[in-house]
Amino acid sequence: QPGEVFSPSILSSGLNRRSVWFKFTIASTRSVTVNLQQPASVIQAGNVGFTVWKTSACLPAATQVSNKLTPIETFGKTFHPCVELGEYYVQVSANNNANGYHSLCNIPKINTTKADKNEINILPKRAIFFKNKA
Repeated sequence: QPGEVFSPSILSSGLNRRSVWFKFTIASTRSVTVNLQQPASVIQAGNVGFTVWKTSACLPAATQVSNKLTPIETFGKTFHPCVELGEYYVQVSANNNANGYHSLCNIPKINTTKADKNEINILPKRAIFFKNKA
């Protein structure tokens, strides 16, 4: 998308060819975990990653990468025990090798399990994530 920016670590990893965005809002300061998963090994590790941006703008500026939730250049988690209230965007991005079906929640949700009440999961649902054109 014109004007779209990527965090430096995502850009240097070459994960700037495709992207999907999700938004979540935190009403009070709290611990947060953002977790990017896939149901199988359809997309190889290193072909996808994510960045959390703290902003209310649809397309954040390069300086608005969350200083609490670190960008990750593969599937996995980022965590911080004290994330400020506000609006956040999760940019899931990939290179052109991320070819296959991968599902994501339509909206990241706060997980209410006893294990971690503040975990935001980007998990399988029913959407096609990255698929090369035939």
